[in-house]
Amino acid sequence: MKKGFKFCAALLSILLLAMLFTACAKPAEETTSSTEPSEEKIKMAIISNRSFGDKGPIDSMAEVIPELEEMGFECKTLESLTPDVYEEDIRAMAKAGYEVIVTSFSPVSEAVIAVAKDYPDTKFVSIYQYINSGDVTYDNIWSTEYKVQEVLYILGCLQGKLTKTNKVGMISGQETATSNAAVNGFMEGVLAANPDCEVEYMYADTYDDPTVGREIALAMISRGIDCITSSCGKTSTGVVEACQENDAYCTADNSDYFEMGENTLVTHLLTDFGQDVLEAARDIKNGTFKGGQHTIKSIFNDAAIVVWDTVDRFCETNPDKADAVREAVEFAQSQQEKLVAGEIEIEFNTDTPTNITKD
Repeated sequence: MKKGFKFCAALLSILLLAMLFTACAKPAEETTSSTEPSEEKIKMAIISNRSFGDKGPIDSMAEVIPELEEMGFECKTLESLTPDVYEEDIRAMAKAGYEVIVTSFSPVSEAVIAVAKDYPDTKFVSIYQYINSGDVTYDNIWSTEYKVQEVLYILGCLQGKLTKTNKVGMISGQETATSNAAVNGFMEGVLAANPDCEVEYMYADTYDDPTVGREIALAMISRGIDCITSSCGKTSTGVVEACQENDAYCTADNSDYFEMGENTLVTHLLTDFGQDVLEAARDIKNGTFKGGQHTIKSIFNDAAIVVWDTVDRFCETNPDKADAVREAVEFAQSQQEKLVAGEIEIEFNTDTPTNITKD
């Protein structure tokens, strides 16, 4: 009996030790893996009513996607190019669970509002739109507006000094209140620099067609215009090409077209929509999304600027034009300083512009 008892006790001890060893032993991967859940991505859709590839504000929204992804956003871009699909495309993104929807330009605003009402938990970033600028505001929409009449005034000052024929032109995308104010500001700048100038403008009625920009620019050049400013998105590439071929000075909008216009492009203005997208993303991450607010972007908060850094490059490439360009730039920059200091005020004049002619 005693021998049997001792044998059973020994066997029990062995079994207990085996169980204890098994409980303590864990697979290597289990000891090194983390049980903390990874941070869930925030889904953002960037919808443009103009084509990507404009080398300007639309592309600037796509260019910040790597930064957005580092911040924890999952991004999708979509072109929505005709009014009949604006609401359909925006609604599809909201229905697909995109928590942030970015759109550009005022033609899509009505569609944004319609979808935002149905998806109150979705945040909408409405760039260059006026949704919250009136009496009615929407808590899940942040709208921004660019006022560029001051920047166009400065470019007008530059062109007014550069022209040798006393004939200057401007080509804008399409008539809106902001575009009218920009053209009127440009004309005011030309006359501030050169009261003897004639100033002609034209709306291209498109932001996506370089051929139209080229045709308008060539027609202006045929009438003796030797300085043209373009503010028409992708259409501006045609303007730059025409000026390059005909030795006319050009200033453009929102992109550095120097590779195609090294003998014509002095500088360009910049309204960087990508910065709006990043600002909204940071606010969302910080819990400070500006829903219900309307923000004006302009020269006074460095959101709309003239890119002066390109002037030295132009002068180095075109030494025969350097003296005239530097003199014109000096005058334009002096006017910019007065603007920022409040010594000059450019009215936001939304009246349809009138060509300035000399009889």
